[in-house]
Amino acid sequence: MTISDKKAGNEGEIAYQCISWWRRTISKEPVEDGDTRKRPTAYRATLKRCTSIDDVLVTEAFQQLWLSLPSDIRTPRRMVLVAILAWLLAAVKQDGTQSIAKAMASKRAPESDSPTVSQIRFQQLVHARTPEEFVSRVRRILAQIGGTVNVASFVKEVGDWYWQSQSKETDIDPTRRQTLKWAMEYYESQPRKFN
Repeated sequence: MTISDKKAGNEGEIAYQCISWWRRTISKEPVEDGDTRKRPTAYRATLKRCTSIDDVLVTEAFQQLWLSLPSDIRTPRRMVLVAILAWLLAAVKQDGTQSIAKAMASKRAPESDSPTVSQIRFQQLVHARTPEEFVSRVRRILAQIGGTVNVASFVKEVGDWYWQSQSKETDIDPTRRQTLKWAMEYYESQPRKFN
């Protein structure tokens, strides 16, 4: 097993735990067939009121998620990522079929050619530099798309954005950059104005 294989496994474990946590505590969807339990709304409400990563870190909601991770992968840098994910997942209402980029690009109304999320708002997202700025932009976008996004792809994409934004590497292959992937998917999903 190489170091990159181990890192990918650790990130996969984080994604799995975040999705499971969202399904158990935030989502209103059944965890399994026939499950009709009501979920407490306190976690979602508490996370929605947070205004910084530090606010998220001291919530019971975050602590429950963080402590569900294996101890060997609980590092300070991953703690910030998990806090971002918890904060954002509190704004996700439903597991959908579309990635966030496709949901942003979907038509505002059936007879409209305008995307649900304007190009200006999309540009603000891809230019976000700090975790707080990124979370603020994504939460606004989630509100615009009705809080429905494919949770598994969302968690992976947020993780990719986070690690790339923290990287000192300046020559990341452009095709691997999460912001470019979002741009390609966003613009590709919109109707062509010129042929």
